[in-house]
Formats: sequence, C-alpha cells, structure tokens
Amino acid sequence: MLFTRHAETVANATGKYNRTTLNQISERGKAQIARLTKSLMGWKFDRIVVSPSERALRTIAPYLRATRQKAEIWPELYECCDGNSRKIKGPTSKTLRPGAKFVVPADLRDLFVVQPGSDRLFNVPSYEDGLMQVRAAAAKVKTDNSARLLVVGHSLHGGRMIEVLLGSAPKGKLKPENATPILLKTAGRAYARVK
Repeated sequence: MLFTRHAETVANATGKYNRTTLNQISERGKAQIARLTKSLMGWKFDRIVVSPSERALRTIAPYLRATRQKAEIWPELYECCDGNSRKIKGPTSKTLRPGAKFVVPADLRDLFVVQPGSDRLFNVPSYEDGLMQVRAAAAKVKTDNSARLLVVGHSLHGGRMIEVLLGSAPKGKLKPENATPILLKTAGRAYARVK
C-alpha cells in the first residue's frame, strides 16, 4: 500500500483556516502535485482510493487524468482527530453514524466513483468517534484485496490510520508530509513501513 497526504493548501501555508483556504492548493502545493504525479507514473495500482475532501481529490486528479484511471472515494478517509476534536467530551458513539452529504466538484466528477450509499461523511462529534473512523478506514484497507493500493488522505487521520495498520495505538506521532508517499509493505495482513 502506498499512502500520500494531499498537497499543501493555502491554509497549511498561512495557518488561516476557512472555507476558501482549506481546499485551495498553494503555489508550493501545485509544484508538489506535479512532482507527485511524475513519481507515481512508475507505479501500477490495482485500486486508488481517496478522501472526499476537495484538497485530496485535486491532489490526485492530474495523475488520474494522465493515466486515464478513476479513483473511488472512501468517506472513512476524511480528515478527523484534530486537536480541536480532542477537547470535545461527551458520550462516544457505538457505531459510526452518517453525517452530511459530500459533493464532488463538477470539474472532477469524471475522475471519481462513489459507491451507492457512500456519499456521506461520518458524524464524528468527539475525538473517540474520530478514532473509530480511523479504525474503520484501517479495517477497510486491511480487507481490500488489491495487491497494489494507493490511498490519498490527510496528515492527522492518515498518520493515525498508518499507526493502526502497523499494529500500534493511534497516538498521532506519525505526521505525513504534503504529497510525500509512504510505502507500507504487507505480509498477509501484517504491515511494515518501508523506508
């Protein structure tokens, strides 16, 4: 499995997070996408899965266009478990509950597939609910039968998902850099990070 975080956004670059900057790719991010696209050309993927966030979709879109492939959107890969959600206390849900519906931007719709019933984000009101979503994403990766899987996601969620795949608790110590692939090798259902 190859995991990559989305390219740098204006929010990442400036520290100013709002609806506009959150998904707007920075100039540095555009260069990262070009490098990532070029580096992925040497790979052959059986399946490509991506977070429904626009920044993740836009990061992988040039590669999909260049290789005439489609990627599947997995709501389980959507960003969660940030520092703010750690402060939210309250009862933890027993199961993930569907939340808001997401919409793929019109200029990207031909590149992505959304499975029926998978067009909603999850309602993760607490940090523990977010970790439940991380574990659900890891479980989905583990049960995927693709020999060569590319996963496009986020730093906080992705790092915690990789920690779970490696068999450790999701503590947030692993923080993937923008548009920098991390290779995990599998032996059966066990994962190991390749340096």
